[in-house]
Amino acid sequence: MDNDVCKLTTIQNPNRRYANTVNIVFFKANPPSRNFQEYIDGLKDWKNIKTTFPNSQLQIFVDRHVTEDEELVEIMKDLDARVILFECPDYMKNKFHTGLFGTLLRFFPIFDINTKPLNVAHICELEPGEIVKYRYHLLEHFSKGRREVSMQYVLNDYSKKYGDEQPEFEGIPYSWIIAGAWTVFEKAPFSLLSDYLDNIESDNKYFNRYGNKTARVLSEHGKYSFGIDEVFLNLVYLPWLIKTGRKIGLIMNYVISEPVFHSREQILKNKRSKVCFDFILQKNQSVSASVREFLNIFYDPEMKKKELSQNTYKIVTRFYQILEKYPTWLGTSLSKFLLHLFRDKYRAVCMLIVQNNKIIDVVMR
Repeated sequence: MDNDVCKLTTIQNPNRRYANTVNIVFFKANPPSRNFQEYIDGLKDWKNIKTTFPNSQLQIFVDRHVTEDEELVEIMKDLDARVILFECPDYMKNKFHTGLFGTLLRFFPIFDINTKPLNVAHICELEPGEIVKYRYHLLEHFSKGRREVSMQYVLNDYSKKYGDEQPEFEGIPYSWIIAGAWTVFEKAPFSLLSDYLDNIESDNKYFNRYGNKTARVLSEHGKYSFGIDEVFLNLVYLPWLIKTGRKIGLIMNYVISEPVFHSREQILKNKRSKVCFDFILQKNQSVSASVREFLNIFYDPEMKKKELSQNTYKIVTRFYQILEKYPTWLGTSLSKFLLHLFRDKYRAVCMLIVQNNKIIDVVMR
C-alpha cells in the first residue's frame, strides 16, 4: 500500500490467512487517553468478535508506541492478526500522530494503493458496543450476497434528511455512516483521502465545502479531532459513490415504531397528529399519550419477532393507511419510502440496493 502520506510496514503476519479482511486501528495519543484501559480491553475482546467474521483476516494498524508496549504485542500475537505499523511524518508532533489522525488508517485497504485484490474489507471499531456488534453480524450476512455493490453500511437513522451534513437525497435514506461499521467491495481513488487531508492542512475557505458539520468538528477539537474520519466518509466518500453511479447497500433493521420515534418532535408540533393517531389507535387521547402508546406496542429491545395480536396487526394496517392519506405527516419522501418497502410489515431486516438515487433491489434477510 505505497502512498505519499504514510509509510506502512507489516510487522506481524498471521498463521492463517484469508483474502477478506477486518480492519481496526490502535494508537497512543498525546496527551494520553483517560480511557486507555478500555482500548486494551477492546483489543482483547477481538478474540471473540472476530468469530463474527469466520472467513476474514483481522488487520490491525498500529503506531510505533503500540509496538513498543510488550503487553499489547502479546495480545496481538494471541489474536493471530496481521499487524501493520504506520508512520506518517507530516502528521506528527512530538513523535505522536496528531490528534485522532490515526483513525483514518483503517480506511487504507479500501483505496487503489492496495495492490492486492479487494474482495471484502470490513472497517470496524477497536472497542465496539453491543449495538455495533449486532451490526457486524448484519455486515457479515449481507456481504455473502452483495450483488455487486461497492460498499454497504447499516442505517442508524433514516427518518429525516440530515440537512447540510448529507449529500444528495432523493427519498433515499442515506444516514450518517458510523466509521467503525461498514464494508467495502470495490477500491476507491486514494486521491479522495489525500485531497481531503490537503484541504484540512490548508486552513483555507475551500475546506468549508464539507459543510457545517466539519466546521463544528474542527472548532471543537482541532484539525484531527473526534469525528474527522466520519466527516471524510459522509461528505467525501459517500458523495463520490453516489455521483459515480456506484451501487450502495443500505442495511436496515426496520421496526414500524422507529420512524415515529425519530419524528416525535415533528409529530408533537403537527396539528394533524391527533387525527392521525386517533385513527391509528382508535382512541381519543392526547398526541403525547398516543406517541408513547404506539412506541410501547412495538418496543422490542432484544430484537425478537414477537407474535402480534389481531388488534395490533390492525394498528399496523391503519398506520400505513394514514401515510397514504397524509404523506406530508411524516414527510413525503419518508412516507413514500415506507409504503414502497414495508406496507404490510411491522418489522424487517433487509438491504436496499441503491444506484443513482434509486432503489433497484431489496434483499430481505
